[in-house]
Amino acid sequence: MQNPFAVTAHWDVGFEEARLQSWAEQLRNQLRAPRVSLGLVFMTPRFFPEAVQVLEILRVHAQIPLLVGCSSASVIVGDQEIEETAGLAVGLFALPGAELQALHFTQAQTEEANGPGYWHLETGLHPEQTNGWLVFADPFHLDAESWLRGWNEAYAPMPVLGGLASGDHSEQVTQVYLNGEVFEEGGVAVSFSGDTKLSGVISQGCTPVGNTWTITRVERNLIHEIGNRPAYEVLVETFHELPAVATSSGRTRGRARLLWAHFRASVKRFNFSAGTPRPPPKTWWHCCRARKNDSLAPRFMAGACAVATGEATAFSANRTTTLP
Repeated sequence: MQNPFAVTAHWDVGFEEARLQSWAEQLRNQLRAPRVSLGLVFMTPRFFPEAVQVLEILRVHAQIPLLVGCSSASVIVGDQEIEETAGLAVGLFALPGAELQALHFTQAQTEEANGPGYWHLETGLHPEQTNGWLVFADPFHLDAESWLRGWNEAYAPMPVLGGLASGDHSEQVTQVYLNGEVFEEGGVAVSFSGDTKLSGVISQGCTPVGNTWTITRVERNLIHEIGNRPAYEVLVETFHELPAVATSSGRTRGRARLLWAHFRASVKRFNFSAGTPRPPPKTWWHCCRARKNDSLAPRFMAGACAVATGEATAFSANRTTTLP
């Protein structure tokens, strides 16, 4: 992607310092604006050992005054989602008139927070001083739900957009980045104020499909029944009602990859996964693929975090793969 105010690129080679320096300089030269305001970086786990060096190279050679991001199992560059040779993705953004302020927050702070005033003091910002937040967080060592509740109490109705990092799930390790620092817990948040505002958009072409249902049986994050029917059965039914997708060879190959999203009316929106549609106000969407476990009957769907009986659920779809 490239326009006068933004440029993105994908690095699919391993860590080679000299080549990476040159690549970062070339990327900066592609941005027509006189200065960079913000850099976003997403790295796959193979860069974990060199993450600090990568950040320093990008900051110096791409001339990035504020660099944030997180680790990811795959990356998105422009209209492409890259999985096999993910490497790292970098975006440079020129935001004339923007005022940006970033910080790292922790689980300890989440537990210590005792009201809106706590976060106002920690960030140095009140609701009228920000137009919204961009956040990247570690899912393994942060109670994201508790953090989000407190953050929304402090900054509603300002939008909070971003995502949960992914990485080495076997070791339960992810990374979040702030300038030259690498954190394996907590999150990083960037406040946007001045002449720049945040607006959520549909990501990866996902579209809401089917009906809205009520969750009727759940075990923490495992959805067993929707509308008093097996959850997987409802998902399959919704899947088969979708129009078929034609491949480049002209053959029909499945219909769509279905993502599950549940929402709570009392929670401000927070986009935790690429692939979520833009939610309505005061909505928190969680997405995951349908999951099958042969040792359990009936089949269930595994959500990003705990849900409760009586909550609403819906599906969204993109056109990349078939139902498992």
